[in-house]
Amino acid sequence: MNCLESYDLVGFRNECGEDLIPSESGYYLNDLPGINKSAVSDSINKENKNALSLIEKVISLSKKLTLDKIRRDTIQRWGIKSVLESETTGVLSDLDTNQDQQAYNVGQRFEIGNNPNSELFISSISLAVRFTGDVVVKMWDLSDGSVMKEKTIACEDGKIVSTPVYWKVQSQSKNLNVFVGYNATSVPSYKTGLTPSGCFGCKGGVKSYTYTDVSSRRVLLSDNVLQKSLIKQSGTSGLSLNWSTQCSIDKILCSAANLIAPVVMYKAGELLCLHVKYSNRLSNVVLFMNDDYDELAKTYSSDFNMLFNEMLNSFVIPKGVCFVCKSSVKMIKTG
Repeated sequence: MNCLESYDLVGFRNECGEDLIPSESGYYLNDLPGINKSAVSDSINKENKNALSLIEKVISLSKKLTLDKIRRDTIQRWGIKSVLESETTGVLSDLDTNQDQQAYNVGQRFEIGNNPNSELFISSISLAVRFTGDVVVKMWDLSDGSVMKEKTIACEDGKIVSTPVYWKVQSQSKNLNVFVGYNATSVPSYKTGLTPSGCFGCKGGVKSYTYTDVSSRRVLLSDNVLQKSLIKQSGTSGLSLNWSTQCSIDKILCSAANLIAPVVMYKAGELLCLHVKYSNRLSNVVLFMNDDYDELAKTYSSDFNMLFNEMLNSFVIPKGVCFVCKSSVKMIKTG
């Protein structure tokens, strides 16, 4: 998850200066001229509960619109690559060899090293087990043993069951190091290779792709799921994962929160003014100040664009495989 999703970029105060919506950046929407709770209350339509509910929606939408625009514009400016590699590990085409249940968490370990602007995306999970019932597949952070993701899969004995997921994770340090697996205590499965060629024991059960190392591993149930607790395992115990290693600018965005906050504030100001302008409420604010809020919306839109461009120009293109500077100057050969 992008750190900015849980970061309070822009807040809102009441008349006494107390936080109604907290701000970690120090920017408050009602510091802008014309933005106040009373005006919003007089313009809300029936689909909104109250003024504060509408303001929260507007701030949330403004943050999303701003971050999406940053991602689009940086892709154009820096030439950010999207998918570095895409693979399936855990091959379920041959289910001839049984794997007994075992008192371990069994599965696959992923490591992405020396590429801090990349992330792991898992798009689907498939399980082939000799068991009917629910099996919970989890993703653990091997640096601290915490569970990052989990998905319950309704398995059927002898059948391959697949389910789509949207598991996107980024390392909080230099390397991404996670384990995806399930508790096999009561779940007999099949001995399935890591790759189409099997790779049951290749290089210690590790398959090295260009940017990502994947290995079949297990962890005793009595141990925390940490890097030091991993034990080599032959095969993936019926677990197959569709995954890709992708580029991301989220770490750059997180480090620029103080620059993004005022941009989001002006976008929220623009949207709130447009809400007043197009409201169907027959209140004094809507009837007699419509043109004023129209002009304010244009002003805040202009301020947004100016600050956005200043912010983007202040970003430094990071080094690494994910970024390629797109020069606006072209060399022309003559003669």
